[in-house]
Amino acid sequence: METESRICYSPESMRARELEFKAKFGPNAEIYDPENVNKAIVRDVTLKVNSYKKQIDSSTNFVEKIILRKRRNEAISQVCRAAIKA
Repeated sequence: METESRICYSPESMRARELEFKAKFGPNAEIYDPENVNKAIVRDVTLKVNSYKKQIDSSTNFVEKIILRKRRNEAISQVCRAAIKA
């Protein structure tokens, strides 16, 4: 017996994802696949992580490096949560 592996989203969840997507990409943006929202989040947060890495590498202030590492780790956690949802 085969089971379909497609994830079912509640209407409220779909609407929340659509609003988040439109807030990020503009009111005329269209969602053709609900997973596009998660892919966009992963891409956006990955860019943040890379930006923090560059800032950490170029920073000479020890305290600033610690703060940037904490922010980078939070961004990595966001990527993991979004990837799990995708």
